[in-house]
Amino acid sequence: MLEKNPYYNFYSVGEKIFNNKLAAISYWDANNHSSRIIWNYYHYDNEMNKLNYTIEPSESLQELYLHRAKKLREEYQYLILFYSGGHDSNQILETFFLNNIFVDEVCIWTHSKKINNPDQILSIIPDCFEPELSAIPEVQYYVERYSPHTKITVIENFEEVYQKYWINFNFQSNVMDKFIKSSSPGILNKFTPRTKDLTLLNPNWQTILEKQKTCFIFGKEKVRIGHDKLGFYIRAYDNDVVDHVDIHMPLSIKEQPYYVELFYNHPFHVKIHLKQAYVIVNSVPKIKLVDYLRTGTRRNEDFIASLIYQRKYKRIYSGLKYNDLPYWVEKNKIKSTYIIDSYDANNSFFLKANNQALRNYILYNKILQRIFFKDFKPLTNHQEYSYLINHYRKICINKNIYRIKMNE
Repeated sequence: MLEKNPYYNFYSVGEKIFNNKLAAISYWDANNHSSRIIWNYYHYDNEMNKLNYTIEPSESLQELYLHRAKKLREEYQYLILFYSGGHDSNQILETFFLNNIFVDEVCIWTHSKKINNPDQILSIIPDCFEPELSAIPEVQYYVERYSPHTKITVIENFEEVYQKYWINFNFQSNVMDKFIKSSSPGILNKFTPRTKDLTLLNPNWQTILEKQKTCFIFGKEKVRIGHDKLGFYIRAYDNDVVDHVDIHMPLSIKEQPYYVELFYNHPFHVKIHLKQAYVIVNSVPKIKLVDYLRTGTRRNEDFIASLIYQRKYKRIYSGLKYNDLPYWVEKNKIKSTYIIDSYDANNSFFLKANNQALRNYILYNKILQRIFFKDFKPLTNHQEYSYLINHYRKICINKNIYRIKMNE
């Protein structure tokens, strides 16, 4: 039963309920936006409401992280941690390694070395150099020092896997029906196999799934804090979940049970979010915090991370964030035609390297557009799937607000 999945979620517009975000937006459009689109994060809300969220949890963040790591180790036979070298995934890795909790495998994916124009690739994916310059040497050090039996897997051809996915995409009605009913249609730059079947990255994982209950762990997502005239609050965002966990496609391509865990954002471990929120709001003056929460620049992210994470070893390299790009371009006097203000940047950039992959990707978008937005009459292929992307990138939030009481 879907309702038993800890990440169970759905959209609602008035009294109507939808699994698929595009279906919810389509209905919302057809009804002149008369009701808000609400993202319902069912178990998260239930568990948060069991707590007195106006009181800071007594446990430390490190205690809560450790408890989460122990539970993952108890529940699964084989743990695969996706490691970017960033703050979120590094806290997870240190929580396991420094407390002698075994992780079977650490995986890092890198961008193709065939792309040899740094300005070009950096403007599309600002943090693209982090895997090679930071994540790989860092994880090698951690493994050698703390967990020599942990396997390190580096995926160097992820663009090829991505292209192959769309080259071989199956347009049969039974497959399309699954995608239409799924949580995420796979049209953003989230690397589609990530929500559909991670074993496409590494065929060896399929063999592991057949023998052991396997979990893929992502460092998603630290608490989301909002602010209004009444103060600070916690609220859940749909893209933190549905772009990483598709509860409607729980099996791999070979029909094996498939498990993805978001380390920080788990409905049965909501104390992590609650404690993170309290630590943040009580560590920074109110006016300054509002500024830090407004934009996701590297400076702001590093500062927030310093409040809620402990890092034993200094980060080797730290790349830019999307919001840093305008300043970086201006500072370096670069006139780049590759800066694309779109969540579709990865798709339009990497899939262009293979005509068949791009054609299938556009065709898939056309089918979705005809199903959900049949009244739209585009002039070009690009307009057609851009229209769909711009609809889907709309962030939906849950209806519940969890107020945080600041120390005066």
